[in-house]
Amino acid sequence: SKVKLAQRRLRAANPFIDIAVQDMRVAEDNIRALVEPYDLVLDCTDNFRAKFVLNDACLAARRTLVAASVHRFEGQLLVVRPGDPAGCLRCLWPEVPCLACAGGSSCEDAGIIGAVPAMVGAMQALEAIKIVLGLDSGATQNLIVWDGLSQQTTRLKRRRDRACPACRESPASGASAVPVLEGMGV
Repeated sequence: SKVKLAQRRLRAANPFIDIAVQDMRVAEDNIRALVEPYDLVLDCTDNFRAKFVLNDACLAARRTLVAASVHRFEGQLLVVRPGDPAGCLRCLWPEVPCLACAGGSSCEDAGIIGAVPAMVGAMQALEAIKIVLGLDSGATQNLIVWDGLSQQTTRLKRRRDRACPACRESPASGASAVPVLEGMGV
């Protein structure tokens, strides 16, 4: 399994760290127990359903989520904090997208170049480190889109949807009534 392989490699790199492995699928019936012990959650899942389950659970447990996604040569990154005016994943996409929304193929069908998840994973790790250090994160207010073919990064400004079923419980001042994405090249 990927998590056990990661555990072995991390222990080989640093035998003094403690690594708790949870080798299971993320689902509605187990997510609360997986999320609640932690202050910060990194989403490294590979399917839409799991991403939405994590988004909702982190908001319900009032945990910060650093979510990353990859598809072919592209990566996306966002940080979700409960009560944040930027909202959450469901503010951008209220429903779990169908597979066709990602080009109609899974990672297995479309293929992923190893450097893409490595790059996006490094970006995700950096966001997590900044959060732990109390530094500002550009992914808190924006959806960061990285294009591996052009090496361009685009920041899309996010605003909370007041009708969002996941984050409407903790409204923030200045929140928008509709989801908004505004392009800003970086």
